[in-house]
Amino acid sequence: MAEKSGNRWLIAIMGTVLQITLGTIYAWSFFQNPLIDNSKEIAGVTEITANIETAKATLLTSQEALQSAETALQDALSLNQASAANLETVKADAGKKPTKAKLEMITAAESQLAASETAMTEANTIKANAETAVKTAEETITTEEAKLTEANKKVWNNSQVAWILSFSICFLGIGAMIGGFILPKFGPRKLAVTGAVLYGLGWILGGIALGGDNPSLPFLYIGLGVIGGIGLGLGYVTPVATAAKWFPDKKGFITGMVVMGFGLGALFMSKVFAPVIMDMFTTDGVTDFQTAFIVIGLVLGIPGIIAGLTFQNPPAGYVPEGYTPPAATASSNAQGNLTVKESIMSGPFWKIWFFFFCNITAGIMFIGFQSPLLQDLLKKQDGSLDKVALAASGATLIAISSLFNGIGRFFWGGLSDKIGRAQAFRLILGTQLVVFLLLMVVSSPIIFSILVCYILLCYGGGFGTAPSFVMTVFGPKVMAVVYGTLLTAWSMGGLVGPQIAAYFKDSNPATAANNTFLAGAVFLLAGLIVAFMTNNKEYGKN
Repeated sequence: MAEKSGNRWLIAIMGTVLQITLGTIYAWSFFQNPLIDNSKEIAGVTEITANIETAKATLLTSQEALQSAETALQDALSLNQASAANLETVKADAGKKPTKAKLEMITAAESQLAASETAMTEANTIKANAETAVKTAEETITTEEAKLTEANKKVWNNSQVAWILSFSICFLGIGAMIGGFILPKFGPRKLAVTGAVLYGLGWILGGIALGGDNPSLPFLYIGLGVIGGIGLGLGYVTPVATAAKWFPDKKGFITGMVVMGFGLGALFMSKVFAPVIMDMFTTDGVTDFQTAFIVIGLVLGIPGIIAGLTFQNPPAGYVPEGYTPPAATASSNAQGNLTVKESIMSGPFWKIWFFFFCNITAGIMFIGFQSPLLQDLLKKQDGSLDKVALAASGATLIAISSLFNGIGRFFWGGLSDKIGRAQAFRLILGTQLVVFLLLMVVSSPIIFSILVCYILLCYGGGFGTAPSFVMTVFGPKVMAVVYGTLLTAWSMGGLVGPQIAAYFKDSNPATAANNTFLAGAVFLLAGLIVAFMTNNKEYGKN
């Protein structure tokens, strides 16, 4: 039965709002360097490093003073020897024929000798003091360097901080899979609200983990990574599956629009939420991450809950006004008889899963490290840039690239309606492969940023195309569960991508960028090969 569109556009819009709140996780690179710097402050690395630099400056000054004292002592010794020789000469001359003048010369020579001895004593004292100062400075440097070695063991590295994003994306995929299975039972409203609550709670627990003088990285993993990640998954799959049911006439367009919100989330986080909230809780250059993360959790959780409360499934037999469903075919009838197990165990599903995983893995390397990679290029170009300027440039790239991430979901989703889902993925993977290879020879921060934006356009395009791909191949009956299961590719990509980039950055920073680009190109090539083995045919059990 045909019905007016009514509230279906409201559901689509609120689904986009929910996705924006969830997509803020994609701005994680904004927090990557600040959290590492914060761990250095807490471990005392900054203070110890300053002490070492002060001791080295003192050592240099003391060494210069010692060198001057040794020169003065040598001069005093030479003067003493000359004075003693002169005194002996004067005495010998006066002994032959003493006169008043010669006696006065003896007195003067004795005074000169006494003065040289005094100079020797003073020079020896200065030398001894300088030697003591040198020894003290050397001992201080040795002691502080030992302290620095111990303190550095407590500092978080790139890989450790990147695990927060990796766990978030990993459990997003797991949460999406679970959500796909339980969505028919609990309905979209309960799942969406639960997802928003858990994601906001994840940030709050993350803030608690960052409190005190001994922040807990494992608790941060559990809070924002596991609990927040599950919330991401439940909240992500629900509006996509629900909107697809309301818009059978615009499957690619509407799912692209909804997931576009997830891509835009990083824009709001990197240019609005994070800078404003972090600035509010920063005093004398020291940020209260505990309070900042708790406030971020509330700011993201509340609108997500409000958006989730509007979700509902269309009535049975719903058909949008003016839309005529395509006539049933043998393949569509076969689709209707498909079970979830048959769909998930099929060859088409795993082909889609694989090239979806490859696209995610390549793109998420940049989502987690685009800001540090850009900052490295900027430092090479202009070494005078300070941390504030570098961080601002990184945040700007996150914001702009997130726009392309969001637009890509919308653009590629709509384009796939016209050229086909498999064809869209071939373009996404193939063009990115060229871009990744180009990145290996790019040294300009501007060109780097442009290419990153294109990568994020294609990264988002994968998410804009995948839901309608699943709907096309497997049909609406199993769409929610199959699509939720497909998002486990996101889980794996979230584990693999950031850790590859972090490993290269920690192990050899000088070659980290090129190694990352080459690894991404390998994944894209593998995905492209499989994409050419895939088609848009409806899958049905023979």
